[in-house]
Amino acid sequence: MLRASRREIDSLRAEGLIAQPTWKVIGDMAEESMQAILHDHPELERTILVETRQELLRTKRNALAEALNRGVIGDEAYDLELDELDRRILVWEQFEEQIGGASEPAANASAPPSDKDYA
Repeated sequence: MLRASRREIDSLRAEGLIAQPTWKVIGDMAEESMQAILHDHPELERTILVETRQELLRTKRNALAEALNRGVIGDEAYDLELDELDRRILVWEQFEEQIGGASEPAANASAPPSDKDYA
């Protein structure tokens, strides 16, 4: 919802319907509102992080398949990269299961996965 609102505000600015200073104030207010929401609901921030990361990894996986289909990479490179991406996806799915469903993050919930978690 915030992104859609921001796009609309940006569109109005691009069309010259709102001035730069007004656009900046509205954008700053929206950012502050979002920060307040995330502060009040830390589980929402984790959910956004997990979903965004998983979507990024799925997008990379699709791009990798496209590169193979176009002959940009060979089967061996595809298989190596696919294995790595699938490992990363699995780590994030496990993290999501660990924190999923709780209105508050569990006291024993770990931090989001980092690159060292993929090795």
